[in-house]
Amino acid sequence: MNKKYFVALALLAVTLTSCGTKPPSPGSASADPPPVVSQGSAISQEPVTSQDPAELNGTWELIEADYQAPTQGSRLDDIKIPDYNGMDEDAFYDRAGELGFNSDTGPYPVWAEGMMQSPGGRYVSYESNKDCLNSDTGRSLFLLDVATGEEKVLLSGTDGRYYGCMNWLDEEHMLCIDEERNYFLCNVDSGAIQLDHPFESDWGPLGSNGFLFVEQMDQNLRLLRLERDGSVSRLVQTPIEGEQVTRCAITDDGSYVCYIVQKDMMSFDRYIVLWDTASGQMTEIKPPKMAVGEDNMGAVGVELWYNWAFAVEFRVADAPEPNGHNELWAYSCDALNAVDRDLDK
Repeated sequence: MNKKYFVALALLAVTLTSCGTKPPSPGSASADPPPVVSQGSAISQEPVTSQDPAELNGTWELIEADYQAPTQGSRLDDIKIPDYNGMDEDAFYDRAGELGFNSDTGPYPVWAEGMMQSPGGRYVSYESNKDCLNSDTGRSLFLLDVATGEEKVLLSGTDGRYYGCMNWLDEEHMLCIDEERNYFLCNVDSGAIQLDHPFESDWGPLGSNGFLFVEQMDQNLRLLRLERDGSVSRLVQTPIEGEQVTRCAITDDGSYVCYIVQKDMMSFDRYIVLWDTASGQMTEIKPPKMAVGEDNMGAVGVELWYNWAFAVEFRVADAPEPNGHNELWAYSCDALNAVDRDLDK
């Protein structure tokens, strides 16, 4: 598989981990997510006819009328990557140049790219080939302990493979991948376990929450759970109406999935759907009236908003600004069983 595909996977990783909303209150790093349904083979559910959203008592709340999603980079600006075997960043690039590495034509020297911080902020993962200069042109996955400044290699690219982190699962675990779409469960203390291809769709998981993941296979949506022993449980599956799910978010217990689906790939229209994973009920959610304009408006992102709602990002193209703007709205309903609305937590 070529490296361009790996770059696309890295962009997918940013999608899965970049959160334009405030996250749910963190739980214990060692606590398993509560089961959604019994483990075993996937349960096929026939979709229920969509209800009028009003039957869910759903409400929209404008969170930000001119929304700019934060990036991982803004959180990582002050983190310094330590020297490696007495070699600082400048010395690394000098040495890489002497060995024939070339930033324009390749092989490409990488000191630290794809930095991703753990939920609690103690650790940072990143990609580098600073340990691979005298071997094949692979790329390693490093782990930096921000508290102590110590780092180590979790997956070594000295075997010629490219390794990267897709997303953090909790403060101690990451889902990682190589350019051949081999997946790994990495633990900050005990290393990596290679998984037996838990994600069968071409582009891997479409959304995640801790150890819960959603993927699309043809016209079906699946909710999966990754276990700490490296096994994968298929919790539930349902047919969907539409060609491509573009984004999705999952409640902490997996009881609801909110996703954005493009029903016709020839159209830019996107639809917001709430999936009750226990009953199989699929409800199309009517978008709110935008704060500025509404023509050419489309849902482009969705994340869990604390523990009681989903935040949906809309791109509004006909705003007074030349390129439009984004608006962030939170959708909540009685079905989400609100338990904590303290926004200061």
